[in-house]
Amino acid sequence: GYYYKVINQNNRRVTIGLNNMIWHYDKDLSGYSLGQGGYYSPQEYLSFAIPVMWRERTENWSWELGASGSWSHSRT
Repeated sequence: GYYYKVINQNNRRVTIGLNNMIWHYDKDLSGYSLGQGGYYSPQEYLSFAIPVMWRERTENWSWELGASGSWSHSRT
């Protein structure tokens, strides 16, 4: 993925990013049986996410707040 530092100060940092993931399998081996618990292997999988992270610290405290929006698609 890629991250951009919107704010980059000594005690404060805000970043926004873009992540993606692509999988491709020749065969869909998905299945469920007792003892196996299932196996996920779609022929195609694509996802995108936009994470946002805010980190800050003071003399006595530090905190981090993050959120992410995402989209995904799979084909079996």
